[in-house]
Parts: sequence; C-alpha cells; structure tokens
Amino acid sequence: MGEFNNWEPSQYPGTCDDFGVWRVFIPDQEDGTPTVPHMSQVRVSMETPEGRVDRVPTWAQYVERCEGTDYHNGVFYNPPENERYQWQHDKPNRKRSLRIYEAHVGMSSEDHGVATYNHFTDNVLPRIKEGGYNAIQLMAVQEHALYSSFGYQVTSFFAASSRSGTPEDLKRLVDTAHGLGLTVLLDVVHAHASSNTMDGLNLFDTSTGLYFRDGPSGYHDLWGTRMFDYGNYEVMRFLLSNLRWPLWRLIVDLGDSLWILATHCGSWRLIVDLGDSLWILATHCGSWWLIVDLGDSLWILATRCGSWRLIVDL
Repeated sequence: MGEFNNWEPSQYPGTCDDFGVWRVFIPDQEDGTPTVPHMSQVRVSMETPEGRVDRVPTWAQYVERCEGTDYHNGVFYNPPENERYQWQHDKPNRKRSLRIYEAHVGMSSEDHGVATYNHFTDNVLPRIKEGGYNAIQLMAVQEHALYSSFGYQVTSFFAASSRSGTPEDLKRLVDTAHGLGLTVLLDVVHAHASSNTMDGLNLFDTSTGLYFRDGPSGYHDLWGTRMFDYGNYEVMRFLLSNLRWPLWRLIVDLGDSLWILATHCGSWRLIVDLGDSLWILATHCGSWWLIVDLGDSLWILATRCGSWRLIVDL
C-alpha cells in the first residue's frame, strides 16, 4: 500500500512460497507506465495474530522520514533513464598497498546539519586525494533512523541513507572517487540491527524470531539492538543477498583482491564446509571471528568485545 492507492491495505494481496517468503505483484497501468510512481511512499501491510500492522518493505531501495514524525516510510525508487547517473570512469586497478581514509559523509562539513553526498564529492574527495590516500572507506551508508548511531543501527539494509541525498548522488560520489584513482570500500553492518519496529526489521511480523534469535541471545544489551539468527537459512539468504545487492556492488570495488582480518596469534578452527562457501570459526582472547568465502570475494564477519562488524571487499 502507499500513496499510489491512497494507502488501501488490501488492494494487492500477497502470495507465500514454500519457504515462507511473501511476494506482492503490482501490474503496470494499461498505458505501460508503472502503477507505483517514482519517489512515492509505500509500506507493507500484514494481517497477523496481533492484528493488522504495516512496515517499511524489507527490500526498500530508498527510505525517507515521514514529515512531522520520527519514523520513516519506504519509497519506490525507479528514476527514468534521463535522471539516472551515467558512469564516467572505470574502477581503479588493484593496488599493492592501501592508504585508507575512513569517512562519514554526514559529518564531512563544518556547517551545521548533515552533509550531502554532493558536498563530499566536490569538497572532500579532492582533499583526500591530495593527502596521499588511495582508498576511502565509507561509514553509515546503509539507512539508519538513529543518526547518532553512526550507522551501526541499520533499519533498511538495501537503502542508502537519504539524509545525504539520492542513490544517484552516491553513485556520482563513487564515480568521482574512481576518477581520482581512489578505491572505494563500504562499511556494512550485519552483526546486529536496529530494534525499531515502525521502520526496522524488529517485530516485522509481530514475532520476535523472524530475523533474530529468540530469547536473551537475540538482544545486544550494550547497543540496544537485535542479533540476527545466523542458523536460519532465510536470514542468511537475506544477508548474503544484501551483500550482493547491485547498488552496493556498484559502490564498492570488485576484483580478485582479498581483505583478511585475522588475529595476531591463536589457531583457526574449521567448523563446516558448505561447498561454495567456506565457514571458519576461530577464537582469540575470547573474541569470535567468522569468515565466509564466496568465491570471488572474501567476506569477513567478526566480533570484538561483543560487537559484530563486517568488512567487505567485493
């Protein structure tokens, strides 16, 4: 439901497959134009044992704060061809060594307020290049309702933060960085998620265990967040599909390079071989590390002092 149908919750019923995944199909209009206009707000409405609820679509590509409220709505993002960013530069060649500048786009201006992708592109990228760096690591790109979380309490995993602009603005930032010879890395948070319900994954269908673990192990007391259930196949499919989401693959640099996060000492233990993927679990001074090999990429999921972090090189 959304602005396109005056928020009528039952006009387009969903269907459920054998894996418990629901889908909604909305046909185009008779003239071939999309029924849901570009940049119109949408939500998912569900009948649950607790009554009808509405949520931001899990795979929303763009999310905006609702005017006059503290929560967000999903936005159908489908710009016409003439409004889509046209890439100008190839990605830089693999570097033998990296000098990484970690950056938070929203904090990159001396002015009050949240800085934009365009501000960062025009004013910060040249200074990073002049400073002798050859790579940037972008923080807080995935959408997060709580700005003070520095992007570590993600609410929409497939959406770039709308505070700083549109996905097209973000693409321009990355393309400009590539033109300056800068490798672009993306800080992705998959260890935990925001505990928000109106604009996050928590209690999405009113149950506590759809994406997260039930009981105390499903909560991170220090962050006030929810912990994913990595033993659930659909949860893993959701997270891995997020890593291979086209927008993120356009942002970060693809290639045969490997990024390895390892302990200074301590033994690695092989837990299980999943064929196409290799899962390795190791411990060092009480910290757990999980490594996933997806063939052309090395995904590293690690904990330190109880907080999960994910480092990605696509």
